[in-house]
Amino acid sequence: MGAPDVRMPSEREPTGHFAIRLLDEASSDSDSEVSYDYKRVQMATVLQQYAWDMSGDSSDEESCFSDSKIHQRVASLEQDMANIQQEEMEALRSSQSRVDSLQTFLMKDSMTKSRSEQVLQAIRQQHQAAYLRDQAAVQAVEQEMEMKMKAKRAEEEKKKQKEEAERQRQEEEQKRRQAAEEERLQELKKQEERRVQEQKELEEKEKEAYRLVQISEPDATAYRQRQTAVLQEYNTSLKAFCEDASMKDARRGIKKFITLSVQQISATQEQVNKKSNSLLHFLSEQHDLQRKFSLVTLASKMLSQCEVQITRLHSFAFPLGEVSVSIGRQYPEFLNVLVGMLHNECPLSIPLVFRPGPKGSKDVKYFRAMRFKVETTEASSVSVENEEEYVGRLQGYIRLYAAILQNDSPATDFGMSEAWSYVALLLNGIPSSRYSASALDAFLSIAGFKMYTRFRRQFEKLLAYVTAYFLQDLKDTNDPDANAVAARLESYIQSKVFLQPPEGRSMPVRDESSYSRA
Repeated sequence: MGAPDVRMPSEREPTGHFAIRLLDEASSDSDSEVSYDYKRVQMATVLQQYAWDMSGDSSDEESCFSDSKIHQRVASLEQDMANIQQEEMEALRSSQSRVDSLQTFLMKDSMTKSRSEQVLQAIRQQHQAAYLRDQAAVQAVEQEMEMKMKAKRAEEEKKKQKEEAERQRQEEEQKRRQAAEEERLQELKKQEERRVQEQKELEEKEKEAYRLVQISEPDATAYRQRQTAVLQEYNTSLKAFCEDASMKDARRGIKKFITLSVQQISATQEQVNKKSNSLLHFLSEQHDLQRKFSLVTLASKMLSQCEVQITRLHSFAFPLGEVSVSIGRQYPEFLNVLVGMLHNECPLSIPLVFRPGPKGSKDVKYFRAMRFKVETTEASSVSVENEEEYVGRLQGYIRLYAAILQNDSPATDFGMSEAWSYVALLLNGIPSSRYSASALDAFLSIAGFKMYTRFRRQFEKLLAYVTAYFLQDLKDTNDPDANAVAARLESYIQSKVFLQPPEGRSMPVRDESSYSRA
């Protein structure tokens, strides 16, 4: 701010008037930019000038302003000035207070900033420490992993060395085993060669031990070959079907139905017709290989009844024979398959037998050829079926064969002509023995009545031949086990049992006892 402009009264304006006007301006100029000290200086200068004027030549007009009025104005102005000073002091104090507050705030903000910097510095230090710890931990882990990897590599290397050593050991062991096996095989080969040589020598010495008895008529040989040829053709064509895993359920279903049907056959006309029709209907639903498999399965199940049922109940041969012939009328190849299986299981149904060894000795080969049941135990010992059981099974097969032939159905190739041929071959083609006599006894007990009704006089001559020659040759064998069957044959011929139908041939229509119980 420049030097204050001290105004003086003009020549036209009296000094007293200027002083009063100046006081009025001073009192009203509360908002003026002129400072309080400047106004006091200006007022003091005016008053001094006024005093000078009053002491000199003053007019009457100015004298009218008394000193009291001036003093009042001065006092008022001083009061106003005091008020203004007080307000300025209060404003100054308020400003000072705000400055103090601002300084306090700035100090607090500075302290806060300082604390923030300290906290930030502490966090940075913590982060730095954590980073250093993490780095140390990572380095420790890396070192540990490196040590583990080294240990693992060392272990793998050791393992490889061990495996290589083991492989070499196994190769050497394998070589030793191969060498030992070659030596063993060579030894076995030598033993086999010695055994074959010994066997040849033994067979050369005992070439008469197992010679087939010659069948007297060539037709019998052709007949046998015809039956077995059909069975072989069926078995060959069914080989792939039986090995096909996808047909396992079909084979199981066929076996289940046929097994149940055969087991339900009973000695009544009603049941025989029912089961025959059921089996025929089942076979009609089969095609190609499934039908062949069904026929082979049915033939096998029929033969199994010879051991299970016919051996205990001889008359059961008739219902089984009836069902077999009923199936054979619709499917003629069935009887070929059945008789072919029968010839395989019972050579005497051909008839065919084998001679024992020198001086009547018998061994496993003989028993197997005659279809005895031969079993080899764990101790390599051989167990052979006793003769009583064998003869019982033999007669079961012959009775079923006789029941089929005595049916004499014109729709099949099996009838009384084949029955006559069989008995003639049995009497003329093989020697008298317990086995041949048992087969003749079983056959006549089932088919003798029908042969008599068919052949009459010729059948009586046949029985006379049995008495005169066959039974006499049987007695000449001096076999005590043949006495019982010889006595049965003599009783059958002398009592003329053939004149009456055998038990079970005339089956009742139905089982009346089951209806009465129901």
